[in-house]
Amino acid sequence: RGGGCFTVWGSSIGWMVFFAAITYQVRSRGVELLQELVEVSLDVKRQFSVALASFHHADMLTDDLSGTRVLLLTSQCWDTALRGKVRERLEEDLAEGAVVIDYGKDLDA
Repeated sequence: RGGGCFTVWGSSIGWMVFFAAITYQVRSRGVELLQELVEVSLDVKRQFSVALASFHHADMLTDDLSGTRVLLLTSQCWDTALRGKVRERLEEDLAEGAVVIDYGKDLDA
């Protein structure tokens, strides 16, 4: 609420996005590298008319973070090099005051 967006990097088939959109009634977006998983998410979105959820086939390292107030990282399967790139990206591009939730502890400040 308040104009921000909940974003999931590595959204898989969208369950975290759907949870936030339905439970908290916030605009929620999923970013997933695998097109097949994005297609499943979009099918579910259409089937259940979840207007506040959106899904994007994109690379998180080039994803537009503008408007993201809460970012969930599904980093449990990311290697060390990718985690480093993500950390650099967040330090450069994430809005001040945004919250990052990570499955791991490797991005601790």
